[in-house]
Amino acid sequence: MLIKYGTLDQNVLELLVRATYPRPDAIERLQHFYSAGQSREVFGWSVDGQVVCALGIERHPHRLEITHIASLQDRGGQGYGRALITAVREATGIHVFTAETDDHSVGFYRKCGFVCEELNSPYETKRYQCVLTPNSSLGNWS
Repeated sequence: MLIKYGTLDQNVLELLVRATYPRPDAIERLQHFYSAGQSREVFGWSVDGQVVCALGIERHPHRLEITHIASLQDRGGQGYGRALITAVREATGIHVFTAETDDHSVGFYRKCGFVCEELNSPYETKRYQCVLTPNSSLGNWS
């Protein structure tokens, strides 16, 4: 079930922090990031009353940028991230999604139907720009 957050509680922040670089002030940085702009929103996916996945987005004209997405450690790989993206697409009426990611998560985006291209990155790890268009189906997990 889709949840849209107006205020982020500690549980959602702890879930989103799984999608960030580990630092001591990560939760505070996330809280500030999502409270600093009206174009930023957080959604969750709930199963049996428990939030199992959270998605942070930033609205742009005609597209949504995924800024963070994370599932509970024991719930990863069960389709909740894909379900959450699908639900947000339907709820917002915006069907173009973008995300920048690394080797660790590029497979998730590709399985969800995103087209991902490697970026020229100043970082030690590879970075990818991923795009999901209105004509993209949200992947096949078989």
